Amino acid sequence: MAMEYYYTKPTVATVMHAFEEAEGDVDKAPLAQVLDWFGDPNVRLEGQYFICCGSIKGIWQKCAIESTAQQATIRILDRLSQRPGGFKVIDGLLESIERIFNVDVLNAQNAKETIIGWRKGRGTRIILP
Repeated sequence: MAMEYYYTKPTVATVMHAFEEAEGDVDKAPLAQVLDWFGDPNVRLEGQYFICCGSIKGIWQKCAIESTAQQATIRILDRLSQRPGGFKVIDGLLESIERIFNVDVLNAQNAKETIIGWRKGRGTRIILP
């Protein structure tokens, strides 16, 4: 993925592995390259939606530091928003966040607040208190 060669569609496991390798640092390889994939205009948004949902859920559940999960979520949103139709994917994510997280109410609420805060800032890098 770092070389922008996608022999097959990445999975949530790909994103989570990159997250662990980069220790949650969105600017560090391989996580930076994996998150950049969400902005690739050659990839169908429909396929990215499911990977986006699973990745955000996995990141929030794996991460012990809330600001790290926020940064990764915001990076995904930033990349999606650069694409035509990307805001529809983001709106769909926001509408279904409770179903995505299921019984994990706390992480669902934190992720939702991050997405809402990002939407209000229209893509600026914000970290919620």
